[in-house]
Amino acid sequence: MRFAPRVLLLVRDAAGYGAALVDSLQPPRELTRESETFELPLEKYALDGEKASGELVNFLDSSGSPQVSIIVLPDYKPPLAACAMNEVLEWISSEATSSERVLIIPFITRPSSYHHGMMPAVLLVASGGRQQQAKSSSESDLEVLQYIGEHLARHIKLEFSKEIIRERGVEKSPIVQEPWRELYG
Repeated sequence: MRFAPRVLLLVRDAAGYGAALVDSLQPPRELTRESETFELPLEKYALDGEKASGELVNFLDSSGSPQVSIIVLPDYKPPLAACAMNEVLEWISSEATSSERVLIIPFITRPSSYHHGMMPAVLLVASGGRQQQAKSSSESDLEVLQYIGEHLARHIKLEFSKEIIRERGVEKSPIVQEPWRELYG
């Protein structure tokens, strides 16, 4: 598995933003999209039997060289999240390259970070939008995803499909919380 000079790191979060973004970023005519799964062992963190797994999506040029890589991770919880992120960053950094790699991490949150010292990182933070009476939460989510998707596509030289976002919407995972948290919001 090889990485492109631009690596986008997404998480399949409970809100569905990561899955929607990875599905909506499409290759222009000169690139092809390939996807494969990966597993990275986490034994060195005393997490026996645990692995960091995910999907690596590469957009390849006609010679088979990756131009853009997208790593999609499950929504791990601490401490597994920190260990998995560290292993993924080490994996990316371990590949010899003639050019400097840039890591792009979009982060979408409701109104109210990762950076690894081996490479420059761009952290995109977007608010989920103000809840306006005329817009539902899902419309606001789609608007934010469209903005971030268009921005990412423009800067990593892919195409963004508004239609895929609108057709599939944002698949939200059920949020599992301890019962006591419901009392405090």
